[in-house]
Amino acid sequence: MDFHRDPTGLVARTVRVLEELACNGRPMTLSELTRAALVPKSSMHRILTMLLETEAVVRRGELYHLAREFAETIHHGQRGEFTILRRAVAPHLVDLHRRSGGQVTSLAVLDGDEVVVLDSIFTHEHHAALRQQPYRMPARTTAAGQVLLAMGPDGEQRVELEDAPLARVRRDGLAVCRREVAEEFAGVAVPIIGPRGDVIAALSLGGRQDLITGWHLGRLLRQIAYAASLAVRGIGTGTRDRQRPAA
Repeated sequence: MDFHRDPTGLVARTVRVLEELACNGRPMTLSELTRAALVPKSSMHRILTMLLETEAVVRRGELYHLAREFAETIHHGQRGEFTILRRAVAPHLVDLHRRSGGQVTSLAVLDGDEVVVLDSIFTHEHHAALRQQPYRMPARTTAAGQVLLAMGPDGEQRVELEDAPLARVRRDGLAVCRREVAEEFAGVAVPIIGPRGDVIAALSLGGRQDLITGWHLGRLLRQIAYAASLAVRGIGTGTRDRQRPAA
């Protein structure tokens, strides 16, 4: 069958559903998807069942969203500069994951009032919780998002609006968010500084609250974020800085 000549075919409909989920940027209900993708509800049930079985889509209650790995792949392909950022920071994500004892390590950027996860490393222990987490979330609900809101280009303006939590983050240069993904899950994040001296991304650690909120991990996170910032600046200036944080 030639699906280019048969836009009503299952493949064409499936692509439209994935496009709607990717472009919408938020979880959608079955009815919303049916209207947006112009797919009959009976076909939509079959398509979503297939996408759930292949783990391309995740369901939370009545809402559907792209699986994190799938969404990240799409997002990276759309933004070339993010690919460069990910490559520069990737070794430091691995280093942080190893030196933190296998905690979740993530790289995120701000998009409006939402935080977008560009890359993350985690073990089987955290896989179930993180798989249910959308790659795009309200910024204030995550440590990475709070750092980017407080210390990004508009951070000073937000703080001037008597936003005490963001003022504290801006003062400390670090955000702590409890119950970030699950009840016992916490996140800690610090900024990554770009070639122009501005905050371009956030590096975060996630895991059990009693492990993540310890001062020693905050210190480690700052050290590795500094090394990651040097790597990003090196790309921006055409140089490579081989410095690594002290153990």
